[in-house]
Amino acid sequence: MLLIPVIDLSAGQVVHAIAGKRDSYQNIQSPLCKGSCPLTVVEAMLNLYPFRVCYIADLDAIREQGDNASIISEILQRFPTLTIWLDTGKNSYLDELPTNRVRHILGSETGISSEDLAGCKARSMPILSLDFLEDSFIGQQELLDRNEQWPDKIIVMSLSHVGTDKGPDFEKILEIKKRSEHRQIFVAGGVRNEGDLQTLFNLNVAGVLLATALHSGKISHSDLEKYDPK
Repeated sequence: MLLIPVIDLSAGQVVHAIAGKRDSYQNIQSPLCKGSCPLTVVEAMLNLYPFRVCYIADLDAIREQGDNASIISEILQRFPTLTIWLDTGKNSYLDELPTNRVRHILGSETGISSEDLAGCKARSMPILSLDFLEDSFIGQQELLDRNEQWPDKIIVMSLSHVGTDKGPDFEKILEIKKRSEHRQIFVAGGVRNEGDLQTLFNLNVAGVLLATALHSGKISHSDLEKYDPK
């Protein structure tokens, strides 16, 4: 099971994502490091565990209020073994980055259609994020319905669970997993502790996105090593 740390960028800093309420996100305060500089936070994550992949959400690009492209480039240069799964919303600057180390996240919240998705699949290897807020799907319903267009990797993104103590949305995860057929399912939002990792491992998900539980210490190096051995 691939375990993936998450970095949310806004105005050049790492912020603490809570329940999808992006306008109220504050700069992260973590026992793992001092400050909220992206390079420092990524280094702290890699000191905690030698992660192979890091998920980065460029919140400025997603909100169409600028971007953090230069910071992404710095991270790629500083950490040459790291692959980045990058969400930039509609504002894609992937052509400026080394594509062999960056995977494009296509979030349903951008309003992408199944036809748009098919076009992206023809050009690259995108990862589709199916975004949910509470019980509602954020995006075009036909994208959710036409699972034959989904790529090989799917993220079940439960935004209202992000940064909270709610736990993963297991009902939604099972629903999407059932419909995904042979595809790999990755879980994002609400993972609290080793117990949640065990449950998701038992569900045979391909991977889990983690942030708050890493910064709080509720998921330790030994937990990470147990589920994502090198």
